[in-house]
Amino acid sequence: MRFKRLGELFESYHHQLYLTAMAITKSRELAEDAVHEALIAVSESSTEPKNLKACVFTAVRNKAVKLLIYRNKHMALSDFIEPFEELSEETVVMKSVFKLLDELDGTQQQVIIMKTLGDMTFQEIADCLDKSINTVSSSYRRGIERIQEKIND
Repeated sequence: MRFKRLGELFESYHHQLYLTAMAITKSRELAEDAVHEALIAVSESSTEPKNLKACVFTAVRNKAVKLLIYRNKHMALSDFIEPFEELSEETVVMKSVFKLLDELDGTQQQVIIMKTLGDMTFQEIADCLDKSINTVSSSYRRGIERIQEKIND
């Protein structure tokens, strides 16, 4: 049953999981590895998680941090999008968003990605990051405010 739910969750959130890992690792390869390793770890777990989505996002985050420490890679989040001769409007927008996210601290990046792309509640994010819900909501608010300031400049 968990494998089916895990597969459905991956189908629905694979892009968000990948972006969560990208926000941490700044590397396409490390992000892919983090997502794959996290899915394997969750599937092999002997206990059934209460909240599978939060558990998977937590596993992705933890694997991404471990891979980053192990390989010590540093790329800009905006480098996630391949350079194209003709950039689509969507690609230009995503590149701009990633550049803005790059200017935030790691926690703000993760919270904004988990909230907006991962469709997670502040409580789920707090559980995932092992922080209080107040800290998570403050990080989200401060990150959004910094992005708005940069847009208005």
